[in-house]
Amino acid sequence: MQSSQIIKKLCMAGLFVAACAYAKPYVVPKNMEMFGKQYTLAFQNENSAMALYEYTTDDEPVENWSRLITLIHYKFKVDASKFIQATKAGLDSKKIVPHYSLYQKGESGYVLLIFEPSHEHAHFEADVQKTFHPAECDGTFMLQYGIRKPVFEQLSSEEKNKMLKEIFEQLQSDAAKIAEYQWKPECK
Repeated sequence: MQSSQIIKKLCMAGLFVAACAYAKPYVVPKNMEMFGKQYTLAFQNENSAMALYEYTTDDEPVENWSRLITLIHYKFKVDASKFIQATKAGLDSKKIVPHYSLYQKGESGYVLLIFEPSHEHAHFEADVQKTFHPAECDGTFMLQYGIRKPVFEQLSSEEKNKMLKEIFEQLQSDAAKIAEYQWKPECK
């Protein structure tokens, strides 16, 4: 490993430790409201790098949801621009690249994603992601709102393109609402 890479890693580790020493821990909400629906924490998982929280509505199981809120707490600080760059690199490296749009608005990064139906999943999945970078918390947060639209038969190219356009328009509308949504990570 080159010495510049070692120094860079040590500096990043030092910044991480310094940030953690002054940051307050994240308070995980048990329930959330979005788009007029109540969501309840249905799944959580944590490791040393991140914590994942998934919320369902209408008593749906987390394995078979139609609407899902996902909160991810990355236990490191990164600004919106770098988050978007890393997300783009990750998406572009996928075997099957989803349709996506990335942009920054104010302090937050936004990601709009559409995954087409596959042999494993007979639905479109559409996600809006918004990042949060609060100084008082120990890390970076991502709020994701996802919907699934089932597909019951093989679509023609024209039908698929029409569906993609409709879903993208809905994502843009949802992203605008999420931009105005008052929720933000709470750290105490």
